[in-house]
Order: sequence, then structure tokens, then C-alpha cells
Amino acid sequence: MIWSLQAAPDLSDKQFTQWSKLLEERAGICLSDQQRVFLQTQVTMRMRELGHSDYTQYLNRVTDGVSGMMEWSVLIDRLVVKETSFFRHKPSIDFVRDTVLDRMNQNTLEGSFDVWSVGCSSGEEPYSLAMVLNDTFEFAQRDPYYGVTATDISRAALTIARTGLYPQRKVEMIEPHFRQRYFSPQEKTATKFNPN
Repeated sequence: MIWSLQAAPDLSDKQFTQWSKLLEERAGICLSDQQRVFLQTQVTMRMRELGHSDYTQYLNRVTDGVSGMMEWSVLIDRLVVKETSFFRHKPSIDFVRDTVLDRMNQNTLEGSFDVWSVGCSSGEEPYSLAMVLNDTFEFAQRDPYYGVTATDISRAALTIARTGLYPQRKVEMIEPHFRQRYFSPQEKTATKFNPN
């Protein structure tokens, strides 16, 4: 029987523990037992693409030298959830804005500061922070001295973030003020983020 047509074997408790340990050590991802099916599904799909039929055999491949790190990069992109949008969690963005405004009002904001967007995916969230911070400084008639650091475990997502190029449909959901000020059309279907 062809491997791709066979039902995926279940991850044994030992294999699930091995994979969970690897994910925690390398990526800081802690899996609960409820995520076993998700892990099994994603790993199985990648194994089928490569012709592997055993979880332990594939684990050995992922942990074997430079080629293992390359394969790890492919696999981790499958395992991380890339849920993102501009202004995705408004309470967090409002908190940052309000904190900066409060420090401006109390004259306790001196010099520059950095904001860190952890798990930034393809960049929508850190760019949202940059837009809000820039507007906050302008409203207060102050020079904008800040930085936004954006990190993610997915190299593919970071590549998208670095380009700052987004489908028109994603940008259309942004308030007109932000859309007009911080984006410029590139093609019929894409829009580029412009920080100025």
C-alpha cells in the first residue's frame, strides 16, 4: 500500500514526549496533550512529503546537523499558527499608546524606547504599533524617538514582514486615516507599508 494513502500512525506517548521536548527546547513551544492530534497531523503531512513513515526516523532527520536545521525550519513553519491582522488585539495596542501618552503628560518619557512585538508573524502587529506610536508622538508635537522590534520563530513569516507588502484586502480593513497615511498602492492587488 502507498504510504500517502495509509492512515497516519498514532504518536506513541514516548514519541509525543520526544517531539514535545524538542519543540520546547528549540522553540519554547509547550504542547499540551490536547495538541497531540495537531502535532501528529502536521508532522505526518511533512513526513509523507519526504517519504518517511516513522516519527522517530523523522525526528532523527530533524535533529541531524545542518540538514536537520534546514528541515526544522520547514517543519516549524507548519507548526506555528500564523494568525495575524492589523490592529489584531486593540486592547494591547491601546495600552502601549496610553502608557506612552501618560509618560509624555508626566514628563517621564526621556530619550528613546523600544517596543517588542513577540510572535509578530508577517508584520501586521508591529506595523500597527509603529503607526499608533508615530501618531501619538505627532499628536503630542514631539519628535518620534522609538523603535519597534519584531520577532517570530517562522523565517517565512519574517520574510513577508520585511517586505511590508500586503494584499489589498488586508489593508482595506484598516481605518482610513492609517491606510492613507502609512500605505501606498504597489499593484492592483498589493499595498506597501510606508513608515513615514
